[in-house]
Amino acid sequence: MSIQTLVFNPNFSLTYTLRKHTKAKGIRVVVLAGGEVVVTIPKFLNKAKAEHFLLQKTDWLQQKIMEQSAVVVTDLTIQSKDHYKKYKETARKFLVTRVALWAHTLGLSYKSIKIKNTHTRWGSCSRKGNLNFHYKIIFLPTELQDYLIVHELCHLCELNHSPAFWQQVSKALPQYKIHRKNLRKMEHL
Repeated sequence: MSIQTLVFNPNFSLTYTLRKHTKAKGIRVVVLAGGEVVVTIPKFLNKAKAEHFLLQKTDWLQQKIMEQSAVVVTDLTIQSKDHYKKYKETARKFLVTRVALWAHTLGLSYKSIKIKNTHTRWGSCSRKGNLNFHYKIIFLPTELQDYLIVHELCHLCELNHSPAFWQQVSKALPQYKIHRKNLRKMEHL
């Protein structure tokens, strides 16, 4: 991860965070609350290709930055150990109750819930039935919280993202595709 600056023209320059990710399939640009720009590219792509892509998106970038600059930066975008310590127990209490509710609804059981401050994912499920969640789940809208919880609970039956897994998620949350798309916009990393 590195901070880069790109000058588009005398009136517009962009400072952005460039991330290389092994699982990235293409160039992804996210404009966060406050106007911060994060560009994620595959490991094999170089900075020049990313900047060429950004130059083609000048109008879109300016519009998004203007929109997002007006958004108040929330606890979702804060990165610190103190922030994690402050909200970890709140997240645990919320998840213990909410996961139990969804597990009962879905007829599933799990071993434990752990609260983490990961850098790459919102949640995970182990083969032993342990559920892990990012503490910032408490700052998400309710429908995205529920999507994440259902997603991880469904992994108790299907430890993959096969059609059978998504069918199970769909039974609990028919609108899951919308939630999944909206979650991708809620970058917390």
